Amino acid sequence: MDKFVINIREELEKHDIILGKRVGIDSTPLEALFNDNDAGYSSHYKLTGYKIHGAYCLDTNIPLAIIISPMNESDPNYFKPLISKLKELGIKFEKIFADGAYDTFEHFALIHQVYKAIFYTNPGTNAIYHEKGNPEGIQHEYNRLRRKDGFLPPDKVTFEDKLDFLMKFEKYKPVGAYFRNKFLKSWELWQAKKKEGGQSPYNFRNACEGFHGFAKQWLNLQNYFDYRGIRNVERHVRWTYMAVLGVALARVKNGITNDLTQIAFFE
Repeated sequence: MDKFVINIREELEKHDIILGKRVGIDSTPLEALFNDNDAGYSSHYKLTGYKIHGAYCLDTNIPLAIIISPMNESDPNYFKPLISKLKELGIKFEKIFADGAYDTFEHFALIHQVYKAIFYTNPGTNAIYHEKGNPEGIQHEYNRLRRKDGFLPPDKVTFEDKLDFLMKFEKYKPVGAYFRNKFLKSWELWQAKKKEGGQSPYNFRNACEGFHGFAKQWLNLQNYFDYRGIRNVERHVRWTYMAVLGVALARVKNGITNDLTQIAFFE
């Protein structure tokens, strides 16, 4: 699957198209067969089975990376591994979209400060600003590290240097709070525009759910599910996704760059 994604990325670059410029991260459930000891029960879905944790290119609808877990595993645990896989594949994303389950300070810090991208999520109606998520809070947290190796007087370093220094010592909360507070300001403006008929950039994330529905409806991902054990389940899912990637690769090699994963007419 990795080789397919890399080949597709390289072929699209010949057409000046960047694969994974905007990436959505989401999970979808698969109900397990009876008496599968590797499966997990989810009270949310009220099912026993597995989850497909995936990263998808929102511009091309191409699946980029997946991880399979028991259904009772928490979605945020797979955010960092998926992001790391994207880096391995040479995907240079500019924006990451994920639902409110992934809304953590660490994820905001990671995406903004390490990957120099933008993180979009759904903070919910009860989201609040963190009191130290501002330049003064960053300054305070930086000063607390004055005994650490490499510390320089605050007036000798830039604000960006201070953020990097905090990240070096895994101070994700203040850095993440700073970027999340900035995001909340934008989110409030988008919500106000939505009331007037506008749209939020967060809506791009819906393409993830669209691919999951597509895989289950047209590729019969669940209907052909006849395996027990997480290794067999992963093999089934990867072969299914690779069918889509194979079609996409064949198309782009023949100069087609639109609707790369549209295979509904194969039915």
